[in-house]
Amino acid sequence: MPKLNRPKNAPGQGRPCKPRASLPKREPLAKKHPKPNNKLLDVHADPGTDTGLRACIERLHLAEIAAAADFEAARTTGDPALVARKKKDWLDLCESLRKIEVSTPGVLSENRATMPVEDAAAEFAKVATQFRIGLEALPRSLPPRLVGLDEAGIREVLRASTIEVLEQLATEKW
Repeated sequence: MPKLNRPKNAPGQGRPCKPRASLPKREPLAKKHPKPNNKLLDVHADPGTDTGLRACIERLHLAEIAAAADFEAARTTGDPALVARKKKDWLDLCESLRKIEVSTPGVLSENRATMPVEDAAAEFAKVATQFRIGLEALPRSLPPRLVGLDEAGIREVLRASTIEVLEQLATEKW
């Protein structure tokens, strides 16, 4: 506690206070949370290192499988206390998994319908490459078709050729 610069027994101050014992230093309540990661979420990441609801459900699935195997192994030992404990552990995990799946029904079905970011990027690269190839082929294929046409005819051929390239991409004929 910092000392105040007051004279002892100053008029109107009464008796001087006894100094308090020093208070222990307080520990910080919690560490600061790291900044959120704004990168795209890879929904097919390893559930052991990933965070979030989907990863939690995956870990519960894995723990439930392991608990079921432990229960079966305990049944072969013939120890009733061990069997009862392993059965309770397994049923507790099953109940936890059931509660999460009931409270959030769309999480697993939505994540099954997703694809890894790398696959999406690869597919986009294929489409962009095919579009570029189609556009680069136009200067070689168009001049014979444009000979003798007026301005309106040239525009119509260019429009039709561009639509043809886009339709090839849309129908995946590449």
